[in-house]
Amino acid sequence: MTQNGRYTEEISPKQEQFIAALVTGIAIGAAAKSVGIGERTAYRWLALDHFQVAYKKARRRLFDERLKVLRDDIDLALSTLKTIMINPETDASVRVRAATVWLTQSIQSAKIEDLEARITELEEKQ
Repeated sequence: MTQNGRYTEEISPKQEQFIAALVTGIAIGAAAKSVGIGERTAYRWLALDHFQVAYKKARRRLFDERLKVLRDDIDLALSTLKTIMINPETDASVRVRAATVWLTQSIQSAKIEDLEARITELEEKQ
């Protein structure tokens, strides 16, 4: 993009709108149409490095927002699983499934903590 005869790698307002449409999950053609650009322009923008950086940041922001929602309700989820696991009136197969989910997530959490510790150790050695 040129601005006052100079090349700039800033995202234009129209590109920001296109990124916002893309992160909603709609197809590229539909996203392009929704912001009033052609599909060829959309694909040309998608090939630009600075556009890709902005697009990845927007997707990461959205992911982080959704992850926060999950974290905010983790106590409720754990409480629900625990209630199901210990309720003798709940069907046994449902209690087993709840216990399996609980154990699987516990194991995954331990693995993640182990990997984070290894990464930290490797980074400190460098």
